[in-house]
Amino acid sequence: MNWWRKTSAGILLAIAFIAGLVVFLPAHLFESRLNESLQAPWKMTVGGSVWNGRGVLRSGPSIETHAVPLTWKFVPLALTRLRATWEVVPTSPALSGSAKIGVGWQSVEISDAVLRVDAGTLSQIFPVIALLAPTGNFLVTTPADARLAIAYGSDFHAHGETEIRIDNLGVRPAGPQPLGNYLLQINARDTMVNYKIIQSVGALKLDGGGSIQTASPRTIAYTGNATPSPTLPENVLSTLKSIGKPDAEGRLRIDWKAPW
Repeated sequence: MNWWRKTSAGILLAIAFIAGLVVFLPAHLFESRLNESLQAPWKMTVGGSVWNGRGVLRSGPSIETHAVPLTWKFVPLALTRLRATWEVVPTSPALSGSAKIGVGWQSVEISDAVLRVDAGTLSQIFPVIALLAPTGNFLVTTPADARLAIAYGSDFHAHGETEIRIDNLGVRPAGPQPLGNYLLQINARDTMVNYKIIQSVGALKLDGGGSIQTASPRTIAYTGNATPSPTLPENVLSTLKSIGKPDAEGRLRIDWKAPW
């Protein structure tokens, strides 16, 4: 049985050696590859190890750059799903909270997410949102056992579910007055992102949902009811009335679709 003892000892030593390499492998060795996968204008500097490290995510070199310090810790149990997964914790007014980020052969998977995002940061991630210059705070969560997988590539391909709570949402056409607070359910399938508004309170109440097509021809659509407050700016009221049909209860029925 000596050969078995020697073989077992050799295997254990090999596993320990590989584990040691992973634990102490410097994170900066992967910095250039990581930045290649990020969309402009985002860049990242990293330190520590692949197992347990830290970094700063930046949106550009200017004085108005969003800088998001973050830390990460490897999650070994996630390897059972054939993904290398880290728990990532960003800490800044622009982005805070935590999420598990799993890296696979064809996609990045987000789970156990509780992320608070400033609207300005979200605008730099999704250009379609930036068109409205939104303000407010977004809380992005993944429901229990739900995951959002985002495929690698230039076009946005995703599969999964998430929820977004928006507090004090404002947009440029409405001026400084917030439109309201909203809770959205998001369901992504390839290049189609469907959303449903399940809660709405404020100067512009919405009851409906729609879709965002992320591949050419890119479109955004909304179908449902809108109940605007008379205190909204006249240009906003006029726009809503031009695309909606009033009903007997003072709501506007909207069936709207536009390219972006």
